[in-house]
Amino acid sequence: MPSINSIRTQFEGIRDERRTAANTAVRIGNAFLALLGIVEDWSTKFLSKVEADQAQGLITFLSGLLFAGDVKSQGARRGFTDGKGIWMDPLIGLIQTEGLEVTGFMRIMELVINRLQLMESDYSFTEGGEIEHVDYTDDGRLVLTMHKRHDNDYTPFYLGDILYAKVNDLLPRDATIPTGHIVTKNGSYFTVWMVVDAVDYTDNTLTVSLYHSLENSGDPIVPGGLNFTPYGTPITGTDHPSVALTTEMAIVVDGHTLGETGYDCSINVTRHGNVAGSADETIRNMQLERQQAWVLSTTDKRLSFFWRVDQPIIRDDNYALCLGILPDLANLPSTRDRSMPSLYINTIFYENMHHIHYPSRIVKEDRGEWTANPQVEYTGPSGTYTPDETLSAAEQQQVGQGGTFTQGDMISEPYHFKTVTRNLWLTSRLSPAWVHLTDKQLLDKILVEWHLDIEVSRVWRFSALWECRTDATAEEPWLGSAAWLCLNSGAVVLKIGMTKRFIRQSDIAGGRVATTLSFVLSIGGSDVSSRIAASAAVWTRQSSGADSEAEEGTEARALYEADEVWNQAHRYGNLTLPITSDDLPSNFLTAREVQFTLTVTIGGQTASRSIMIH
Repeated sequence: MPSINSIRTQFEGIRDERRTAANTAVRIGNAFLALLGIVEDWSTKFLSKVEADQAQGLITFLSGLLFAGDVKSQGARRGFTDGKGIWMDPLIGLIQTEGLEVTGFMRIMELVINRLQLMESDYSFTEGGEIEHVDYTDDGRLVLTMHKRHDNDYTPFYLGDILYAKVNDLLPRDATIPTGHIVTKNGSYFTVWMVVDAVDYTDNTLTVSLYHSLENSGDPIVPGGLNFTPYGTPITGTDHPSVALTTEMAIVVDGHTLGETGYDCSINVTRHGNVAGSADETIRNMQLERQQAWVLSTTDKRLSFFWRVDQPIIRDDNYALCLGILPDLANLPSTRDRSMPSLYINTIFYENMHHIHYPSRIVKEDRGEWTANPQVEYTGPSGTYTPDETLSAAEQQQVGQGGTFTQGDMISEPYHFKTVTRNLWLTSRLSPAWVHLTDKQLLDKILVEWHLDIEVSRVWRFSALWECRTDATAEEPWLGSAAWLCLNSGAVVLKIGMTKRFIRQSDIAGGRVATTLSFVLSIGGSDVSSRIAASAAVWTRQSSGADSEAEEGTEARALYEADEVWNQAHRYGNLTLPITSDDLPSNFLTAREVQFTLTVTIGGQTASRSIMIH
């Protein structure tokens, strides 16, 4: 079969013969017959792009090979953090794919050739999972879709679990490190702290709230005093214990994108402990069992076993075992070499045993339903106690006053925050073994030498769990109170209602009230709307098409300015809001929508909801 070049040579010769008026009919026919033979032969030498076909030899791809993905992924693309579909590069021998299932065996040269396996970062020996996708709920919490390792897999997490993740931000070495990110020799990372509000085992999803960074008092809630979203954004402001988010924007540092809302990702999360805040005894017992975990940290250079963990920050008494470089625990000798590996354990059985216990372990005591005059049963010996005035007025307030007591009596016992309870004080004070001690000496022994527990009171109010933050308080638990913190994540819910959602022109004729907006604020399912002052409620209006950036004289700018006038006139003092034609924008009958937003602020805590009228 002649080649293309030989046929081209024949036609060049024919052209020359035509110039000399030679007879070329036969030569032209032979050339076309040869060309037809080449075309016919091409059908067997080239792969079809529309029909199933086979190659008879090796295929070399100069620019890689793409496998088109589904409609959602818009085709395959290469990328370590944002790759899609299957991407192959035969020149460097790389295949990149989102998943790989092996039903037989898989052999990896790196694992075969190396007799030494390396570990870095932190390892949590407890329940864990991988976040596959992040979404928002209507109230600003996060819904985490967890990765299924197989068809029947389900998330191991439980209601009240405290979760955390340490995420490498993948920034280049010369990039600007975002605020709060931890710099190491291997790069930089941030830690995400969250608490589980609900678990859907069918959809394999978790509804979680993110912890704020600081309490209202300014004390840190999370280690390091700064929490982050799964996108690396620092969470500012003070509150306790969790925060609802608004929609985030992508974070770009030196041209490097850290994350974006609603992204697909691969973040490992593990259980740190459990808040154990359920009123259901069965659930609470399960939660208490989930307050312990093993952690091997190459960052901290220690192996630890934690117990009774009910908050992100590890307290001294949460360390049940620690091997390696010990943390700065309060009761360790100050003369020890802090760089020397050591073993700490609450109890050890050995031929020569030494016992280290922390003075005044903090016990978070559930005191039941809140009452204005709390009492407890006195459990000590009978006797009469008269103060000897060796304690200051503040110390007397801390431990209570004198009187006559018999075991089983109900005695006044205010709610406490990290202090000695009156019951403990009286039991020790009336003990015959310590009658020779002054009040001051006895208090010192309780706090320093006897290692007895001190109390942080917890109570139930409005079907929500509250923790005392000041000592000897008689104040009722309430949002924003300096004496109490609401521990139930998602317990505060704001809902807006209206008498009529769809408004016709006839409904607003003559200045009639077309609909009335109202709200319900609940804590733990209890309606507390009647306790809200009118000044705490703020209404705002946003018209369809309003634009503050529009030019003067345009309809969009006029709508925005009208909204601002309405907001100033109706912003405060309306627990219910009647809507007439005067409250609707000029384009309502054509645009057929307007949005009203209510924001309720109580003691620094804010809840906001919007509703659309059509």
